[in-house]
Amino acid sequence: MQNNEITIHDWLSLKPYKEEAISDSCYINLANQFKDVLIEDLYFTEDNDMQEEDATEFACMLASFIEDIVSETHIYHTFRRQHKELYGHAVPFSSEGYDEGISINSSDIQFLVWYYLSVKQPDTIVYLGSLFMAGLIDQLIDVVNEETIDYEVNEDLKKYYSLPHEACHIIYVRDLIDNILFNTYLFYPDAFKRLRDFEETHLAEDYSDMRTQHEKDTWNANLFENRFHFIWHYRTRLLALNGKEWAASLIGKSHPLYQDVLNISKSIRAPFIYKSEDEDDLIVEHIASGRRFELTKQSITPNKGLIPNESILHLSLNQWQGKWWNSGIVLYQNFDADFILDEKASEESKQGVAFLDADVQRKENEELEKQKKHFISFNKNSPIAFMPSKELSKFVSDFGCYYRKCENIKLPEGSDDIKIEIGADELDEFNRRWTEAFIFINSKQGMEICYNFVDIIPDEKNPFYKAEKLRDKFWDVIVSKHASKELTQYYFDQYKEQLSGLSSEFDTVFSPNLDFLTRFWKHDIYFDEAQ
Repeated sequence: MQNNEITIHDWLSLKPYKEEAISDSCYINLANQFKDVLIEDLYFTEDNDMQEEDATEFACMLASFIEDIVSETHIYHTFRRQHKELYGHAVPFSSEGYDEGISINSSDIQFLVWYYLSVKQPDTIVYLGSLFMAGLIDQLIDVVNEETIDYEVNEDLKKYYSLPHEACHIIYVRDLIDNILFNTYLFYPDAFKRLRDFEETHLAEDYSDMRTQHEKDTWNANLFENRFHFIWHYRTRLLALNGKEWAASLIGKSHPLYQDVLNISKSIRAPFIYKSEDEDDLIVEHIASGRRFELTKQSITPNKGLIPNESILHLSLNQWQGKWWNSGIVLYQNFDADFILDEKASEESKQGVAFLDADVQRKENEELEKQKKHFISFNKNSPIAFMPSKELSKFVSDFGCYYRKCENIKLPEGSDDIKIEIGADELDEFNRRWTEAFIFINSKQGMEICYNFVDIIPDEKNPFYKAEKLRDKFWDVIVSKHASKELTQYYFDQYKEQLSGLSSEFDTVFSPNLDFLTRFWKHDIYFDEAQ
């Protein structure tokens, strides 16, 4: 396989700027040295999922890491600080000899290798103790320590990862988060690739049958709005943090806007109806909930001729420094009575602003706690119940009856009992594919129904447990998106004796980093709210 040299185009794909900087040639040379090591390795051959373009990308990522340290842009330093705040040490899988006073440790290179390979092959467990990993890391460290390399400071880079102390508009924060998530080497294989995959899928879809200009405008706006949604909501594989949390950590607690950045609300993308306006604010009403918002005109220049109680605006709102700001694309729509009625009837649309009502959230949490308590009592003092999949519906219904009896609740006439919130056809399909299942209760998300790994739960009450599968499949619980954080924690806490000794590397390296790994594989569900 021909080893093509890394070009300035390859390099700039990981950068927040588009024109070559003075220092770029130095780091492109370094990246080519990294690529020479990678391209000869087993992981970057035609017989493996990792190809030459991956070697190019990872070599640029490693060289950008060196550039980050030398230029003091503090991307990796921010990750180390956040990791230490959570776990008491700076880098995952690092040994007791890790020296935080040294800019670059072998543990940093080891972690970056693990991180890149794990992001690229998310269904594969990358074992750190293999001879391959040890040899690869030694060779990459030799490149870093080459005395003839004179690393240059990239004087321009830091400005892309800073926030002016006097920044008063939310767009400054949005642009900073955009650069962090989509234009840094650390999150390039994660957040940027996820965004790009969505955009490519979106652009490939056929929308030729769109009938109205509004539909066409909506399609175009969705491309931009998805990027904005990522900015405010996407949680990275590293530590399951979102953009504003990374931005706040990067600017630091001494920055006057640190707390303001952390306090930015979730984004509300929804249709609103125009009510009125004054010199400073646009008054709009969230159609589904009836909640009114005063939207600062610093973030929107409204169309002339808006008609109170008729003109519909599709907005993205965030609260920043005590004001509501439009932080995305604005679409206007003429009055449509049927559309408004549909929105008002949509529970999903109403949930978009539910986080603003602390009392509702508190009551929901209390309700989930009661459900957990009664479930454990109903299930003979256990939070997990095993059964043939065809008995799921009956179990859930029986629990609903027990719960109402405990709480002295009478169902209003015509109300539905507790039931599985998927269609009957979909449930039947699941039950055909899997004949065995279990239900787990926790106080964060309610009842979880799982089919995938019932056979590797070494519980004395589990009639479907197959001990011979445990060694090869126990990793599925960490990797699977079908297991919540709470279920994962329960599994490894409750059955730690049965799991001990299955893998020496898990016991010594991965087990002490279990929460980090859980965040990595369940980054988009780690902080999920009630289902």
